[in-house]
Amino acid sequence: MAIHGGLDLDTGEGGDAEAEARAEQLTEQVRADPTNLTVVLELAGLLEQLGRDMDLFALLSARLEEGNEETRSALLPLQRAVLQRLAAQARQQGRLGEADLYEQMLTMFSRP
Repeated sequence: MAIHGGLDLDTGEGGDAEAEARAEQLTEQVRADPTNLTVVLELAGLLEQLGRDMDLFALLSARLEEGNEETRSALLPLQRAVLQRLAAQARQQGRLGEADLYEQMLTMFSRP
């Protein structure tokens, strides 16, 4: 059983509903204070667990663009992982151009 932010997220539909509600709360907190890395990381974890990779990609991209060095260090590994998942999903679904785009972006985030 996975506990994240005080929520039991492995309880099936009820757990997903609770996780989605928590994700919405955290999204509002990030909108209010996008510099709060703790909230960004909790939201990122929930989005990943919920399989919301496009939302996770958008969150990470915005925070990386506006963040300081600490933020970049914390979020870059998550950005690389989500880009790898998005590229793999696109390839599996035959969207090769989209997969290539994600892979190109991945190389940009892999540079020091």
